[in-house]
Amino acid sequence: MVGLLLLGFWKLQVVDSDKYGQMAERNRVRSIPIIAPRGRMLDRDGRVLVDNYPSFSILLLRDDPALIAAYEEWHHPNNVWPEIVESLRTAGINELQILRCGNRLIMVIEASAEFSITTLAAQESVNPRVRAWEDLMWRFQLPLPFANAGEKWVPMKRVFSLREALMAQEASTAMPRA
Repeated sequence: MVGLLLLGFWKLQVVDSDKYGQMAERNRVRSIPIIAPRGRMLDRDGRVLVDNYPSFSILLLRDDPALIAAYEEWHHPNNVWPEIVESLRTAGINELQILRCGNRLIMVIEASAEFSITTLAAQESVNPRVRAWEDLMWRFQLPLPFANAGEKWVPMKRVFSLREALMAQEASTAMPRA
């Protein structure tokens, strides 16, 4: 019995050491890129040179709990197709989040000032893998009643910004410089 145990230890440590060493290395080392938002870049006078600009869009899901669960499953980080992620990154999107409340979705995009949703749509329309993803997602989605024909995500209009309100108040109370 002790001989079998020693033979098993020898096999693990000598014969199979490379195999288990590689497995341990794959478990230990995992590269996960995390792209930090750029944030504001100011000139020496405090003027904004470059900034991330958020964009908000809205969409409806079909009001079916099974379809909503399937939609969320497709959007799990391990299930989104790599071509979709690559398409968004190469378009200049720094961060994209989809938030759900009931059957309503809000998409929040943080991108540079140079980002254009029109350019992204044109690039995606010629990418067959992105088209396949969009066709798959359309099974779960409904257009808003006021959306244009063929429009899925409808841009939202910003009604209030605390930052802009504070800046406006500061500007109105600032004394002119001599």
